[in-house]
Amino acid sequence: MDFNDLNSRLKRLNLVLDKSYELDIKPQINVSRKVSGDIHEIGFSFGTMEETEMIERIFNVINNIASLKDHLKNKLESLGKDPKLVEDMINGSKELCLILDLWNQDKHGYPLKKTNRSNLNPQIVNVSQGLVISNLSDKASVSFTITENAASYTSSENAAIAISGEVVDGSGKFIISVENMFRQSVVDLENFLKVHGLL
Repeated sequence: MDFNDLNSRLKRLNLVLDKSYELDIKPQINVSRKVSGDIHEIGFSFGTMEETEMIERIFNVINNIASLKDHLKNKLESLGKDPKLVEDMINGSKELCLILDLWNQDKHGYPLKKTNRSNLNPQIVNVSQGLVISNLSDKASVSFTITENAASYTSSENAAIAISGEVVDGSGKFIISVENMFRQSVVDLENFLKVHGLL
């Protein structure tokens, strides 16, 4: 394994991003039934992971994004460019600052005593799994059929069970969803890689 292979690291990042989605949704749908006299309640919940496993998957993505920092610096330096460009890119992205702060808190403890890029003391809360439909079109759908004694579903191939969560500041104020933090961080990284000819 070549630790300096940037393309390999990006493939690993995409792999851990994909693991935050479960495409086989049938075993991930939980149906609960409650009968009280003539009232029949049917409830649906999604996902089978415990909170610890969901948080571990979230931090796998955070670790893979944050650990690109030094690799990008080394790559720029090997091309005769200023490695400080990486720090500038990170500091110019709210989402990457949050990623680096969460990564450092995971390593060093909370709150950070040294570098706190976002100055927000971010935390991840309200981690759960839910049903998502991506690439919305006329063909993307999920439907549930509920009868007195049963519940079933059908879905298009664009449905998945996704891990979600919220990033809040040290006082508990919402900053961004985990999904949007990841999405924008990857966009910012890809733009940087393209601008500097690293892809």
